[in-house]
Amino acid sequence: MHQVFGIDKIRAEIQIGLMRLASGKVTGLVDVVFADLGCRVSLPTSARFKTLTDTSSQRQVFEISLLDRADVCSNGSVVIADGTRFRAIEMIPTQLPYETSELEKRILQHVIALTNRYDCYRSIREDVPEHLRDQIPDIRALDYGRLRTIESPLLKVIGSYIEENDPELKVSSQKIAGILAMCGVRVPRRRPRVGSAPTAVPTTI
Repeated sequence: MHQVFGIDKIRAEIQIGLMRLASGKVTGLVDVVFADLGCRVSLPTSARFKTLTDTSSQRQVFEISLLDRADVCSNGSVVIADGTRFRAIEMIPTQLPYETSELEKRILQHVIALTNRYDCYRSIREDVPEHLRDQIPDIRALDYGRLRTIESPLLKVIGSYIEENDPELKVSSQKIAGILAMCGVRVPRRRPRVGSAPTAVPTTI
């Protein structure tokens, strides 16, 4: 039993609740729980954290899931399930886009129309018992879970469709790719020509 904040027999534990974002990436809801006191302290939502270990003098980055059920000691260090001790833990907050911008909605609408995936608009009636559905207005909203199932065309095809159907919308292929990636839509890459030399990719050490 760890001594926490100088109070004997009071234990603190970190609990991680994993959450999947619209992009398909996973982040963690981080809480420090004081079960004996009946309270918890929420930390920034994070997918990773920085820390020092007993075997290294340099900060290392780890996945947030390692902290689930870890014990918090009185000196601020944390001991995870396998006995590894972390010191000076720093959360790396996840950016959470709570609301889609008008530009993002506009591009998504074009991709849905191009792929004929109007089922990505989910009706609130769907989870209501059938005999009650007529009493519920048919309000539809974008279901980001369904967006991830779209088989997207190439970026140049999307760009041509937008140019033809919405000529006032000036947007680059890079911007389209970024918005689709954020929402979890995978865009296929153009295959290199046969016999062409591979492009060198810089690496950082």
